[in-house]
Amino acid sequence: MKKSFLCIATLLFALTLFSQSPKMSPYTNNFISSYKMQKGKSLNKIYGIKTINQADYISAYIYLSPEAIIENLEAEGVIVDADFGRIISVKLPVSCLEKVAALNDVERIEMGTPVYTKMSNARLGSNVDKVYSGEAPLSMPFRGKDVVIGIIDYGFQYDHITFFDAETRSDLRIKRVWNQNATGGTPPVGFSGGREYKTQEEILAAKYDDSTDDIGHGTHVAGIATGAFTGNVYRGVAPEADVALVSYKMDDSSSSNVSISNGIKYIYDYATSVNKPCVVNMSLGMHLGPHDGTSTFDVVCDQMQGEGKLLVGSAGNEGADKVHVEKTLAEGDSLKTFVSFYEPSVRYGMIDIWGEADKTFTVRCVVFKKSTGEEIWSTGDLRATVKRTSFFDITSGAEGRIWVSRERNANNRKGNVVVTIQLNSLTSGNYFGIVVGGNEGSVHIWADDQYSYLASNNVAGWMAGNSSCSVGEIGGTGKRIISVGAWVTNTRYGQSKGQLASFSSRGPTADGRIKPETTAPGKVLASSVPNLPAVVQGMDEATNTSINGVKYYWAYMQGTSMSSPFVTGVLATWLQADKNLTPERVRDVLATTSIKDSYTGTVPNNLWGAGKIDAFNGLLEVIRQTPIEYTYTYPEKLLLYPTVTDGHCEVLCTQSDENMVMTVYNLNGQMVYRKNVGKIFAKETLTMDLSGLAEGVYMVKISGNALSETKRILLQK
Repeated sequence: MKKSFLCIATLLFALTLFSQSPKMSPYTNNFISSYKMQKGKSLNKIYGIKTINQADYISAYIYLSPEAIIENLEAEGVIVDADFGRIISVKLPVSCLEKVAALNDVERIEMGTPVYTKMSNARLGSNVDKVYSGEAPLSMPFRGKDVVIGIIDYGFQYDHITFFDAETRSDLRIKRVWNQNATGGTPPVGFSGGREYKTQEEILAAKYDDSTDDIGHGTHVAGIATGAFTGNVYRGVAPEADVALVSYKMDDSSSSNVSISNGIKYIYDYATSVNKPCVVNMSLGMHLGPHDGTSTFDVVCDQMQGEGKLLVGSAGNEGADKVHVEKTLAEGDSLKTFVSFYEPSVRYGMIDIWGEADKTFTVRCVVFKKSTGEEIWSTGDLRATVKRTSFFDITSGAEGRIWVSRERNANNRKGNVVVTIQLNSLTSGNYFGIVVGGNEGSVHIWADDQYSYLASNNVAGWMAGNSSCSVGEIGGTGKRIISVGAWVTNTRYGQSKGQLASFSSRGPTADGRIKPETTAPGKVLASSVPNLPAVVQGMDEATNTSINGVKYYWAYMQGTSMSSPFVTGVLATWLQADKNLTPERVRDVLATTSIKDSYTGTVPNNLWGAGKIDAFNGLLEVIRQTPIEYTYTYPEKLLLYPTVTDGHCEVLCTQSDENMVMTVYNLNGQMVYRKNVGKIFAKETLTMDLSGLAEGVYMVKISGNALSETKRILLQK
């Protein structure tokens, strides 16, 4: 169900140009204009305003000038959260916004934009069970051990049984929590706001991030990635990983993209402090932004990722929505589309329009009367690349107000127009429309898709929205993030097994890159949910169990919110094999090992990316690529040289055993050598003649009654 709110606006009869700063983004300029006219709860929810010490604050990115002095910003009440070099994330008092923008220390202010969750026999379909069990040529299981999985979400039950160690059920695997919404307590070092929990006792005492939650989205997402409970079939992909959680809430300023990037940094910082690799999941998204990897959020996230630091995001759930239109304009041409509203009684919407680099276009907002084919109200043509914010009161065919803010974006040199719509009424048979004109170049329009979408209303010459380029900002557009679509593994909510989920968002990005990178099970998955009354009442229950008098629940959900943590869990198992894995190598592994079938067609493509993720063969490829010195280690029950140059591999056993067998596999999992040894004694040396094998990397499995070890060797001649 799309979000709703009560639209309030005062009618005026003239176009007014609002005082603005050339340093503020269009979205920020629209906000400050709206704020000065109509402070209230509706704005708090739309824009994410947070009250600190009875003052209104927003989250924002600030681009600093080369000679910036942070203390000058702090003197105006700015609270600095994270430092990304030239860019900092802050909490900024609304009353000082324009004053801060005027400082010489500041080049640009971008207010945080709202973020939304992407919810709408999986392990077998992606070969996760082979990884979990350690199927040959693996002899040890890969379950995310010594890897940190970070989840940024909300609706957590910290003490759900699935987050404890599977064997003891007493050791909590959640090692850190930052509840960005909590008041009181101590925030993490280097950040402001919220409360950090650092010990098992603190985390268990907190129990929930929000006891009023009625969905349990975060618990479900985390359970898919790393649930460990073995009392039913709903185990997660990487059940031995450590877990770090960041909790936010939709109607709080912490739900903006600014606080999400703060959360990523917090999790990476923790993983670094314990010297472990890390993968962070974001089952989140929105459609305000250029969709080309140049948003400030994408830029700072690209900076943070690297060796042992991976980021996974939902591609989005707009695969069947009318969220986007695009047209390449010729001389005298135009793109025309209507803005429709998911709830007719709530006529709010936010429309984001982007052109090509170094080109310009015009935008005209209109009220269109279908019966006569006339524009009965219009803003007139507004040039996109002129830095200006305007508000208009609509007085003919509708009642309400719109804000139009425009600029040429400094990051990508593209014209950008943000239109904020608040209508009290719209006469039957009339439509609110956007008309874009220009001489050359492509123009993209995205609706927010929470409140509004794009339609033709069966009027000739007007374009209906489509799902092309529907991969969302946050999870679907970054240049290093692994974006994940969803396919069907459970027919509970319709469609055939193996198909792309109808809701899975499509690429490409606005700059032409293929998205998503891969797909994973997302329709329908069962996972853990909180035992809160409101969640239990509304869930589609899969099962429940009682342990020590406490009842725990698992339920069905669907969405790329579910496929994204599935891939996060898979990448945790790959990081167990190679702690230095990079986003670029992950992309290469996906390209060479993802499953292709009759549903995926020829890949890569903008529906499936590289195909369906294959956890097992991907892991084998990671191991094949990993330098010998980085390969996972075992207790030293046997020793052998990792490089064999004369065709003979010698193995020193450090303990006695019986029924010993030595087996060699290539990296396709094929057995290429086997030797039955029988009984061995401690410190006995065994020899394998591998001279008949080709050069390359092999897995050597040595097993007996007590011993079962696998080593990797490089055979050279």
